[in-house]
Amino acid sequence: MVVIELKADGLFSQLLLQESFMKAIVDHMEEGVIVYDAAGEPLFYNGAAQKLGLVGQEPEARAYYHPDGQTPLLEEEMPFRRVLLGQTVQQLRVRGQPVYGESGDLQGALLLFKDISRRKWAEQRLEVSEQRYKSLFDHHPDIVCWVDLQGRLIQANDAIHKVAGYSLSQLPRMLLSSLIASEDRVRAMEHFEAAKQGKPQSFEVQALHADGSHLDLYVTYIPMYVSGQIVGIYIVAKDVSQEKETESTAHFLAYHDPLTALPNRRSFHEHLGDLLTEARERGTEVAVMFLDLDRFKLINDTLGHAVGDRVLKLISARLEQGLHRKYPLFRLGGDEFTVVLPNTSCEQAAEVAGLILELLATSFQMDDNELHITGSIGISMFPGDGKDVDTVVRHADMAMYRAKEEGKNTYQFYTSDLNDISRKKMMMEKELFRALEQNELTLYYQPQCQVGELTLTGVEALVRWQHPEQGFISPGDFIPLAEETGLIVPLGEWVLRTACERHMQWRREGFGPVKMAVNLSVRQFKDERLVELVADALRESGMEAAYLELEITESIAMIDFDYVRAKLNQLKELGVSIAIDDFGTGYSSLSYLKKFSIDKLKIDQSFVRDLTTNEVNYSIVKAIIAMGQSLNVSLIAEGVEEEEHAHMLRELGCEHIQGYWFSRPLTAEQVGERFLKPQEVMQELSDAN
Repeated sequence: MVVIELKADGLFSQLLLQESFMKAIVDHMEEGVIVYDAAGEPLFYNGAAQKLGLVGQEPEARAYYHPDGQTPLLEEEMPFRRVLLGQTVQQLRVRGQPVYGESGDLQGALLLFKDISRRKWAEQRLEVSEQRYKSLFDHHPDIVCWVDLQGRLIQANDAIHKVAGYSLSQLPRMLLSSLIASEDRVRAMEHFEAAKQGKPQSFEVQALHADGSHLDLYVTYIPMYVSGQIVGIYIVAKDVSQEKETESTAHFLAYHDPLTALPNRRSFHEHLGDLLTEARERGTEVAVMFLDLDRFKLINDTLGHAVGDRVLKLISARLEQGLHRKYPLFRLGGDEFTVVLPNTSCEQAAEVAGLILELLATSFQMDDNELHITGSIGISMFPGDGKDVDTVVRHADMAMYRAKEEGKNTYQFYTSDLNDISRKKMMMEKELFRALEQNELTLYYQPQCQVGELTLTGVEALVRWQHPEQGFISPGDFIPLAEETGLIVPLGEWVLRTACERHMQWRREGFGPVKMAVNLSVRQFKDERLVELVADALRESGMEAAYLELEITESIAMIDFDYVRAKLNQLKELGVSIAIDDFGTGYSSLSYLKKFSIDKLKIDQSFVRDLTTNEVNYSIVKAIIAMGQSLNVSLIAEGVEEEEHAHMLRELGCEHIQGYWFSRPLTAEQVGERFLKPQEVMQELSDAN
């Protein structure tokens, strides 16, 4: 703003105030011009001053305010008053200069007014913008900083301390590259160079925390422009470590078994698919092994699933270590594992399968139990046994089942005849279901006797299947299938009801009562309807409960102590007796058996068969008999096929036997003809005694 210094006498002379000259200058000025006399009255003003509303109004109508736009100026604060008092006015809108006469006396004042509203609004907007930026910069939860074109940090917000541990005093002039993990440094700087070319960049990178650890950041580089030139780079970095960890965990769980941390079924199929693709290109073989732990369900049923899970973890760790992680081990679920051998041969696959069985051979110590676990392995070879993943896997599975059928604890390679066996198995399942509906099943009864007198003491009901086309089908073929498919539950119910009805049929035919033993499978015992089912079978048939003996396996007795004891007590309340079948082959202990309501122990035939020639079996049988006597329960030996066995058992204290030496399983009619006596004869014998 240019202020013209005027002399008072010249100011008011006719020469300076010639209208034609002054009007041309003053009226075209943007600033408002007002000349006041010494009394403060305006002598002259231009059009701009009038447009600004500074003159031409009543004094009361004119209002002047402080720069805040709200606080009115007091009279003594008015610009012309301050000028007339000899003060220099240098405010935002007004500039004034006193005018003196030649003698130095004050003649008036010249004030120039300029409308700076737009500039003030622009300044205010700039100030607000700066405050917003500062707020965004200072309080942003993510790291916000800017660096020069050499990659040196100029400024950063407090988040860099909270997220990465660096104090603000450490950062000035620090190189951006020094904050990046070495493995990502080159890539991060490539993005930096691209940003310097005006291309914003977003990417993930591993950065270095002040403590030396790594953290995952999602970084955005934004070019900083000043007057159209890039002068630096803004950086916004978000800590995504938690998200990455969550993502990594989700990915791990998607491809790994949560119990053993082994790769899972999904991982197995993808890995095998990649190996087969590579093998096709190279013309090599791939072996696929299916490993199923033998009778592992028994451990879950006897010791509980928690113990079973611990055993699975031990098995997984032992196999991984034993295979030296050379061959990947996968857990498909339950007690099923797979091993894949790339670029191998049948001979090498057989060696690895043998190694796996050797690794399992060493017992597993679990609390007070020493567990002996074996496995059955099926092997299929690509491309000979299948051209794709599904076929190779299916054939390995079939070979594994063949290994189980061959006695378990072995391995078998796939052969084409297994397809026929698998189809026959599926057909048998269908036929067994139909047999239950068509009454093709029948019961045979194996007599039990007292050794000394060879008198009948009871019978055991055994199911038999006479197929209309295939003829007799061995229980060894269809009972395991019934267990596997769940058909054992309706099959077991049919056996129970039929056996109770047969007992009453013998009674109606005039024969005396005979003890009827019926087997219960693990699935039947765990059926919630079991007690109700037994009660219904007794009630509907009219059979007295005292003549029904329910045989449970030793493994059932170890499912869950409280559960088993409660169910056994419920069955005992019905009046039936309880026997433990195949005793000596499971994990039961004397302390458990003493707490159960057991009436009879059945010594397993595997110990009886070589009783006279095997000292170990002899000692086992002797110990079982002593245990039974200490528990005050009855004893019966199964599988007695020779007279010498019968005599030795009697000498050891076992009075009851069952086996081919006394009688094979018979039809109901044969039992009636050979062993049962009419009721009146039984009464006469009782009276005679």
